Amino acid sequence: MYDLRRLRSLCAIADHGSLTAAADALTFTQPAVSQHLAALEAEVGAPLVTRSRGGAELTGAGRLLVEHARAALARLALAEVQVSDLVATEQRRVRLAGHSSSLTRLVPLAVADLRRRLPDAAVTIREAGPPGALEALRQGEVDLAVMFRRVGSEPPADVAERLLLEEAMYAVLPREHPLAGGSEVELAGLRDDEWVQGPSSTSPGLIRELCRAAGFEPRIAFESDDPLATRGIVAAGLAVSLIPSLTKEDTARDRHVRVLPLRDPPRRLVIAATVAGGRVTQATAEMADALARAGARIGRATG
Repeated sequence: MYDLRRLRSLCAIADHGSLTAAADALTFTQPAVSQHLAALEAEVGAPLVTRSRGGAELTGAGRLLVEHARAALARLALAEVQVSDLVATEQRRVRLAGHSSSLTRLVPLAVADLRRRLPDAAVTIREAGPPGALEALRQGEVDLAVMFRRVGSEPPADVAERLLLEEAMYAVLPREHPLAGGSEVELAGLRDDEWVQGPSSTSPGLIRELCRAAGFEPRIAFESDDPLATRGIVAAGLAVSLIPSLTKEDTARDRHVRVLPLRDPPRRLVIAATVAGGRVTQATAEMADALARAGARIGRATG
């Protein structure tokens, strides 16, 4: 394969009519251009330039090689521009997956913060429970995943985590529930109720895990990741549920439900995850910082 520097020298000779003028145009020395030409002629096995007092002219082989060299150099110049543009775009892009409760407050606060600090950031967001967000991260479909896991559980070995928030879980009951009038509720006291929790295909099953730890198997009658749907099901008197701090305030505004702290409340970690050892763009790093600031702000407000 022909050396690109030698091809550029040959094209410059064709454009400027002499080795000296070509050297000036390329900011090379004249001996360097002569060496490029000699090496290229050795590769081709035929003269490419004829020299005279009037300058330098291309031979037939030289003209043919210049024609192809110009096309190759033009494509490389285009590739340089396009690759540079793509890298710049990727540096500004952040694709995020987050669970439903994080999208109600945490993520919107962080995106607004990011856009103040990095106005040309291009943010896309998809809703996904922790298993789906983790899979999207592993497949390279997102750059950042906002997930939760129970305090004391082990993080996946293939991701790098950043703690955003530690939040308590609360019971949400219909207003007419027998236990709705208390100041707190014991989880075991809800063993006879039907429950609404996130779909088993997208949720880690935290409610089922906590109820089992309290000594009973919950009767899961409804599955939904949507905080509004969960609130509506509870408000209609159809089921009870557990909600995190992130959605506590919005849920408590509904006069048809009661949000009560649990006795010895379980807590969970909300984290931002990236691929361990993977390339992190400027926008992704800035987004993680914005999420941490939003988490600290929410933690102070709910703590």
